[in-house]
Amino acid sequence: MGIQKTLKATALTSVAILWGVGTNAQGVFIGTNGLDVQISGKTYEDIQGSPYLNESWSDGLITLTDGSSYRTKLNFDQVNEHVLFLKDGNTYLLQTPIKQFEIQAFDGSRRKFLNGFPETAKDADKSTFYELLVDGDAKLLKRVKKKIVEERGSGSILPSKQIQTANEYYAYIDGGMVQLTDNKSVYKALAAKGDVQKFSLENKLNLKREDDLRRVFKHFE
Repeated sequence: MGIQKTLKATALTSVAILWGVGTNAQGVFIGTNGLDVQISGKTYEDIQGSPYLNESWSDGLITLTDGSSYRTKLNFDQVNEHVLFLKDGNTYLLQTPIKQFEIQAFDGSRRKFLNGFPETAKDADKSTFYELLVDGDAKLLKRVKKKIVEERGSGSILPSKQIQTANEYYAYIDGGMVQLTDNKSVYKALAAKGDVQKFSLENKLNLKREDDLRRVFKHFE
C-alpha cells in the first residue's frame, strides 16, 4: 500500500509500542496528533509531486537520543521534516526525540540522516535532519527543502498545488557548518585538506554536481 493511501487511515490516538534492537529495547511513547497528515489543516491531496523522501514505505532504523534503536517501516515528510513510521497499518509521528535514522533506498543501499548540527538559517536548527553523504573529518551533508506552492498554468482558471524542491549542501568541519554553493566555496571549505582546486581541474569536476562533490570529499577524507 502506498504511503498516500496509508496516511488517510492515520489513527488519532496516542499509543505505546514495544519493539527494538539488541538489549536496548524499551517502551516508546508515540502520538498521532494529525501533524503527519496535515498542512495548515489540509491533507496532501491534489498535489503534483511528492512531499516524501520515498514513494512508499521502506525498511528503516530509528536511533533515539538515549541511544536505543528500533527497526520499523519508515518514510520522511520533507515538507514538515517529520519522521513517519508504519505500525499495524497506521501512520505515526514519533514524538520522542530522534538522533538519527537510516532508511533503505530502492537500490538496496542505506541512507543515513542526522541532526544536532549548528543552525544554518532561520528554518534550520539543531532538530533539522541532514543526509550524510560522506563521513570523515569533513562531513558532506545534504538538506532537501520541499514546500507547497500554487501556480496557475496558461489557460487555467484555478491554481494548482505543486511541490517545489531545493537541494542544499554543507560541509561540517571543526564544529561549524559551511554552505557549499559553487566551486570556490568548496575550495575554501576544504583548504586545510589539500589543493582541492587542482584535483577538481585535473579531473574536470563540476562541484555543483552531487557525484563530483562526493568524489572530492572522499578523496580528501
